[in-house]
Amino acid sequence: MLCGPTNRLEAPAMYSRADPAPASGDGAIYMNLASQESKLDVMTLIESLQKTVAAHPNRPFLGHRPINADGAAGPYVWQTYGECATRIENLAKGLLKHKMVDASEQGHKFLGIYMKNRPEWVLSQYAAFFAGAMVVPIYDTLGATSTTYILNQTLVGTVVCTCAEVESLLAKASGAPTLRHIVLADVTVLEASLAERVSAAGLQLWTLGDIEAAGAMETEAPPASAKPDDVCMLMYTSGTTGDPKGAMITHGNLNAVRYGMVEQLCMSPSVATMLHGEPSVLSFLPLAHVAEQTMHAAYVYLGGAIGFSQGNTLKLVEDVQALRPTFFLAVPRLLNKMYDKITEGAAAAGGVKAWLFQTALNTKLANLAQGETSHAVYDALIFSKLKAKLGLDRCALLATGAAPLPAHVLSFFRVFLGCTCTELYGQTETTGATNLTDFRDLDAGTVGSPMVTADVKLVSVPDMG
Repeated sequence: MLCGPTNRLEAPAMYSRADPAPASGDGAIYMNLASQESKLDVMTLIESLQKTVAAHPNRPFLGHRPINADGAAGPYVWQTYGECATRIENLAKGLLKHKMVDASEQGHKFLGIYMKNRPEWVLSQYAAFFAGAMVVPIYDTLGATSTTYILNQTLVGTVVCTCAEVESLLAKASGAPTLRHIVLADVTVLEASLAERVSAAGLQLWTLGDIEAAGAMETEAPPASAKPDDVCMLMYTSGTTGDPKGAMITHGNLNAVRYGMVEQLCMSPSVATMLHGEPSVLSFLPLAHVAEQTMHAAYVYLGGAIGFSQGNTLKLVEDVQALRPTFFLAVPRLLNKMYDKITEGAAAAGGVKAWLFQTALNTKLANLAQGETSHAVYDALIFSKLKAKLGLDRCALLATGAAPLPAHVLSFFRVFLGCTCTELYGQTETTGATNLTDFRDLDAGTVGSPMVTADVKLVSVPDMG
């Protein structure tokens, strides 16, 4: 890909000042030069899914790798958008039939989801939306007491999980009096002894198939509607002090960030071609975090294929190789490890191979300063083979966030992959990214420009130093 020196952006060219007289202590408001009147054609996540199902019912949507008898994962098996839409509607009707998402004493309807990424996470999430409920993601890394705290603050009555999370829920059941149902997403038949233990704890155990089958018998369609200002997810973060804090994420929030990401990333011709084709992505970052949720929102809107990892970091490369994603979203820690493994492996090869790799890398890094990320000879001779070995030979977009990526690592991936590499900056409370780097800006060390859907400013907070 050739950006060209004349197309490279200097930092001031990526934003404009929109507030010449900010309030005392505040910085100027910045907005993206490409910001314009909203062109949103859907306003909620429900509408987004419905639009894609109507347009592309036979496209692959959710994929997983079944485990064979020998314990090895097989090739990806896919459910289409049309198939998933039917399952989501039936699950929503089943949740309503069994009164699993009835309003709490506070008047809120919640469904807890407590498991690693898998197709059933997404099916349960959208089923909750279709049933008029909000999703409460639960995850262990918030701390030992966080699950009980979240269950009690939200008054959740039903949690969808896998067998791996049942023991944790049973241990907390006595401290969460509103919890009534546990729905297992990874089995089709309940183990009698487990059902008895759950019953002894005062809870009822179901399979997701039970709920889906019950819903399939119902003739009345679920509500399947929401307003942009409706909260779709209560996303808990550790915060800086005290108990976890629940950020209220609306349909409009996620939809706006989805729109901003797609609009800005599609300024890159190669990314636009990929995203408006049949894009695929590997889902391995936690769906309990906002970054993965915004990525999913974008892919649902675009009709992309979402393949799930096995949930084992040691097998992540296997999953990438099996899927060959066109978009790779990763945190800096993973990219740093990949950088070390690739460069150390090349050096360990020794002799001509090591010299050739380093020569090719140095040449491409030197050319990067001129906006050039491809090299006809070295890409064909070296980098294309390494990319294919990793499963990243189709990758048109690499995105990273959550922490700064070292400049030398970012530059490496730009020349190694030869595709658009962008950094995103944001937080849970802003529904993820507010800023991302422009594809023409090949310098590292900045948070990039505001997205087309965000106005950004700095505010002085003396109490925090």
